[in-house]
Amino acid sequence: MHPLRILFSLIPVISATPLGRKVESGVSLPSHVVYQFPDSPSWIENIAVRQNGDLLLTMLSTPELFLLRNPRTKSPELKLVHSFNTLTGLLGIAETTPDVFITAGGNFSNIAVPIPGTSSVWEVNLRGKNPKVCKVVDIPEAVFVNGMTTLPWDKNSVLVADSTLGKIFKVNIRAKTYELAIDVPEMHMGSDAVVPIGINGITIHKGYLYWTNSYYRKIYKVQINKTGGIATGAKVQTVGSPDVDFLDDFALDNNGNIWATTNGDDELLVVSPQGKVVVALGSSTELTVAGDTAAAFGRTKGDEKTLYVVTDGALAAPINGTITEAGKVVAVDTREFNF
Repeated sequence: MHPLRILFSLIPVISATPLGRKVESGVSLPSHVVYQFPDSPSWIENIAVRQNGDLLLTMLSTPELFLLRNPRTKSPELKLVHSFNTLTGLLGIAETTPDVFITAGGNFSNIAVPIPGTSSVWEVNLRGKNPKVCKVVDIPEAVFVNGMTTLPWDKNSVLVADSTLGKIFKVNIRAKTYELAIDVPEMHMGSDAVVPIGINGITIHKGYLYWTNSYYRKIYKVQINKTGGIATGAKVQTVGSPDVDFLDDFALDNNGNIWATTNGDDELLVVSPQGKVVVALGSSTELTVAGDTAAAFGRTKGDEKTLYVVTDGALAAPINGTITEAGKVVAVDTREFNF
C-alpha cells in the first residue's frame, strides 16, 4: 500500500472548533471531465492557465510538465512540455510575465515523501515555437517546496511555500537568488503531524497573502508589503476552518470566495470572505473530484467562470479504501453559484 494512503488516514483530529468550521450541505455544481490520463498512478499536483486558455499541469508522480490544449473542446490535446530529468516530481507553478512560468520540484522517496535538500526552481518560457526551460536556483535548505505565487507588483519574484518547514521563500528570478520571506506559526505543522505538511497552497489577492494549512485545516491571510514580507503591524487572520481532514491548494474568484481542494476528502469547497463554507462538488464516496489537489479559473471570455480542478485519482486516500483512478482535469461551472 502506498505510504501516503496510510498517512492520510492517520491525520490527527484537532478538538478545537474555530471560526467557520461547519461545512454546509453541498450544492453539486455542474461539471464534466475535460481530460483523464490513460494510466495510474498519474498524480496531477498543480495547474496554471495560459492567456490563450490552455492549461499547464505539473505532475508529482513523474517529473513532467504537460500542456493541455483547447480544454473547452470535446477533444483537448495533451502535449509534454518538458521532463525534468534531475527531479522525480513537480509541484507549484506560477506565471510571472505572459507565457513565462516558474515551477518548483524536488526528489521524493515515494510520491509526496520528500528528500530534504533536493528542491529547485525552474523557468519555463513558452513564448517561442519551442519551450525554453532553465534552472533558476537550487534551494538546498528547503524540504518540501509546494505552493507558489508571483508578486503582482514584482514580476521578477515569486514566493514559494515549504510545507514541512512552514516557511515561505522569496525567489528572485533574474538574480537567481532566494531568501526567507515569511515564517509565522500559522504556517507550521504540529509536532505530532503524520503528514509532514503545514502551509500548502498560496496566492496573493488585493495585497493579502492567502494560504492553506493542511495540518490545522485552516485558511489564513495576512497583509504583505512590496518586498513580499508581512506588512508592518499586520496580523495573521483566520479566513475559515472547514470541517475536513485536509486542505490542499485553492483559487479565488472575483468576489473573494476561496475555492479549496481537499485531496483525501474528495470535495471541492467554497469559503466566503466571512468564513462560511459549503461543498460545491464531490464527496468521500464518489470519484467526481477524487483526490482534488489544485484549481484555477479559466482566462478567456468563454471560460472565465469555469473552475478547472485537477486530481491525483484518490492515490492519497482511495475511495472506500480501495478505489483509485488516473488523475484528471474536471471543469466546474460556477456561474450559478452564490452564498
